[in-house]
Amino acid sequence: MKKLPQHMTVLNHLVEAGSITQMEAAGVYCIRSLSSRIAEIKRWLGLSIASERRYDATGQLYVRYVLDDDERAQIHLEGW
Repeated sequence: MKKLPQHMTVLNHLVEAGSITQMEAAGVYCIRSLSSRIAEIKRWLGLSIASERRYDATGQLYVRYVLDDDERAQIHLEGW
């Protein structure tokens, strides 16, 4: 089975889960440059993906990328 390009893997995750962090991308999909994949999705597909800065339990700053709910629903309908 052919492996999906990383930006499509990230997009699939965003559609299914709604959001993703660098730790999730690296741990689950071995994607090391999530910010680049997000930029590709925004540039090539014109999707609205918000960057939410958060702090974990230890005070470490991280970013959670969130796909807009309306666009998420539209992608489900169109079957991307």
